[in-house]
Amino acid sequence: MKKHILKKILIGVLIFQFWFTSLPVQIFAQEEPTTTPFEASPTPSPFEDIAPTSASEPTPTIEDTPTPTPTENPPSNDSDLLNLDEPMPSISDTATFADSSAEIKEPIKVMPLRKKNFRADEKITLVVVNTLSSNVKVSVFNVDGVEVNIEKELVSDYGPTVIRLVPPSQFKAGRYRLKVVDPEGNVSTQDFTWGVLAINTNKSIYLPSETAKLAMAVLDERGLMVCDALIRLEIKNPKSEVQVLTTENG
Repeated sequence: MKKHILKKILIGVLIFQFWFTSLPVQIFAQEEPTTTPFEASPTPSPFEDIAPTSASEPTPTIEDTPTPTPTENPPSNDSDLLNLDEPMPSISDTATFADSSAEIKEPIKVMPLRKKNFRADEKITLVVVNTLSSNVKVSVFNVDGVEVNIEKELVSDYGPTVIRLVPPSQFKAGRYRLKVVDPEGNVSTQDFTWGVLAINTNKSIYLPSETAKLAMAVLDERGLMVCDALIRLEIKNPKSEVQVLTTENG
């Protein structure tokens, strides 16, 4: 009986010894931290280059990713994209282009003559806007449609163009037609009479008691005398009083 009890005690002691000897190993094995190379090395500064920790694990490089710029209306196709390689026009080129575009849009216009009847010794002034004098052709024709050689005086070349027509040396009174042709072939014509009414005096200065002799003549469109023409003459004195003389009252 005693042997049996001792045997149980011995077995219990052996079991307790085995458990006690194995208990510290398990505790320290669980609590012992695992040391990694990263914990052993110091923490690098964010402003220094980071060297790779091992040959098998290279350190990835950090690249700056550009921030995309949002666009309200993205181009629909490649043709809408702006080619930055092409030189942009300068301000002077843009102004020149705008000026040339404005000139093209504005039509050439021949202004009406200031009157329809001119004296035989009177120059005729022609005004043309929105063009240069070299861009228009000016011609004068008589009543028969024959072009007359007229001397032209250039007063202003542009803004507006002003040309004066000088009476020819071999002048013949009558009706004339002025013709202006622009670069596009547009034709402008105006009729006027030149030298069909004449008035002459026997003196240029008269004394208060002197009689003035006035001679008047009326010509037709071909320069021929009109004997039965009706003439009205108005004379104004310094007091703005008007005296009327006509062929009807003799």
